[in-house]
Formats: sequence, structure tokens, C-alpha cells
Amino acid sequence: GASSLAGNLLVLCAVLAESLFLLLRRALPPGLSPLCVATLVSLVALAFFTPLALFELAGGPLPAIDLRGWLVVAYYGLVITILAYVFWFRGVTRVSPATAAVMTGIMPVAAAC
Repeated sequence: GASSLAGNLLVLCAVLAESLFLLLRRALPPGLSPLCVATLVSLVALAFFTPLALFELAGGPLPAIDLRGWLVVAYYGLVITILAYVFWFRGVTRVSPATAAVMTGIMPVAAAC
């Protein structure tokens, strides 16, 4: 039904965004280190999500975060954001566009395992 169509459109948007992400990385000067590119991506994400965070803050105080929550945030920042992006950007510059595209398709499957 309509929810299936909406889900398919969201997946299509995600694939298009990931493709753009890959093309932009390949368009950057090859001398940029993976850490530099990961930092640039994080800064763009910060600029993109800051207005949304400010909107969320305007709705009232945020709930308190316990130690476990902070550990999850630290893991997400260090492993998911820094390490994954550094590995991805290092690898995507060393393989063909076709291989990078296949790996993009495999990532959701690997994440589900």
C-alpha cells in the first residue's frame, strides 16, 4: 500500500544520497587524508543537523542521560563516525567505482547481521 511506496521512496532517496556521497569523495583532491575527509563530512553533518537540534531544544528540556547512554554516544562517535568513515574513505579511493557501489549495497546487509 501507501506505506510500502513511502518506504521504497525513502530507500531510493538513501541510495541516491549514498551515490552522491561516493561521487563527491572521488571528486575531492586525492591528497586529502581519509581523516580529513571524515572531518569534513562531520562538519557538514553538524551544519545540517544543528537547526534540527535547536528546534528540538525549543520544545523543552532534554531527558537526562545516564552513564550507559554516554557510553553509547562515545561508541557511536568513535567507532561509527570516525573509524567507519576513515576506513570507508580510505577504501573508496583505492577501488573501482563499481566495487564501491557493490560495497554500498552490502553495507545494509552487513549491518543487519
